Amino acid sequence: MLFSIPGQAMEGRQDKSSVIVRSKVNEVANSDDTQKRVHGETHGTFAAAAEAKVKPAKISAARAKWIKAGRAQGVGKQLNEAVEEKLDSFHAYKVKAAHREELLLQIRFGNLPRLEMHAKLQEAKGFLADDRELLAFACSSHPHTLELASPELKNDKSLVQIAMGADVDTLKWASPELKSDKDFMLHAIHKVGRAAKYASPSLLSDRDFMLEAIEKWVGALEFSPLKNSNDFVMEAVQRNGGVLQYSSQSCQSDHAIVSAAVQRNGAMLRFASSELQDTHDVVLLAVKHHGGAIAHASPRLRGNKEIVLAAVSEEGGALYHATNEMKADQDVAMAAVQQWGGALKYVSEVLRSSQTVVLAAARQDSSAIAYGSPSLLDDPEIHELATKDRSFLSWAYWSEQLKCFFCL
Repeated sequence: MLFSIPGQAMEGRQDKSSVIVRSKVNEVANSDDTQKRVHGETHGTFAAAAEAKVKPAKISAARAKWIKAGRAQGVGKQLNEAVEEKLDSFHAYKVKAAHREELLLQIRFGNLPRLEMHAKLQEAKGFLADDRELLAFACSSHPHTLELASPELKNDKSLVQIAMGADVDTLKWASPELKSDKDFMLHAIHKVGRAAKYASPSLLSDRDFMLEAIEKWVGALEFSPLKNSNDFVMEAVQRNGGVLQYSSQSCQSDHAIVSAAVQRNGAMLRFASSELQDTHDVVLLAVKHHGGAIAHASPRLRGNKEIVLAAVSEEGGALYHATNEMKADQDVAMAAVQQWGGALKYVSEVLRSSQTVVLAAARQDSSAIAYGSPSLLDDPEIHELATKDRSFLSWAYWSEQLKCFFCL
């Protein structure tokens, strides 16, 4: 109870109207319903005050009468302060309710620029921080509003999930307790892998948690101290070779780890140490999985026939990264164009005049004839394949005799 008016203080000296005013003031000021409304726990109007029909003028008149009479001066002062406090609270609540309604409408129907909306939300931080309903509504369209929430609401799982559903990076505003909650964080990671970077240090050091996180997003390893553990990285690359790019330099220089990584993802040769990029067996494993990985091999190994053959057999276009000597090798050229006819454009000029090589390329892709020597276009076998593709690219390289034949 905020205040009370002892009956004996006015005993024998109060008329009927004073008793009514006093009782109504106490009723309004001390009712649970009024206190709840003042603190924003409900969203109605001041029904209690309206029902009691206590107007500020009556309260002021009653107060003045008490003080003037000189009766119970202590009680009169107490009443004065309490009523003023209550009226101020009522006024503040009205202002707050109006502001809240305006903000709600702007969030729902407004089309304000993001920065302007953010400024309005910042202005409302005083009452927004503890208003879960309004925060939930705001976070669905303006997720970074979570930053303005009270510590208690930043620990509210459902509220954080609403914000995170719109922008996973709002997870940085979640409470430390939620960031340490393994089940909550794994649930977030399964929705958006990048959520892993906001996990607590204890979770980022948890092997089981990190292995599950890496399955969803290999970049999670970048934020974990486990990237320095050779044992952990070895286990991780056996699940996903891409983990190698986020591991430490010591792991990227480890022969066993890199070999395991490139077997599953040849492109990871790019992140191996320069020493391992010049190691025959490691590069061979990489190009067998992904021919284009030869681009990250040392210049010495890009001229190694075994490695180049393995690369172009997996991806004909890998011939682009081979040395000129390999581009002039007929075995290498044949392997490349048989895998992809368009690789003919990368072979040496001498081999582009070879009927064997050009014919092999045309059989794989008739449009590859465009990269052969024009002198071969009158060859009957090549001519037969050329008729299957009248594309502008091939047509441009046909002999005048063939052009006239198709124009007739």
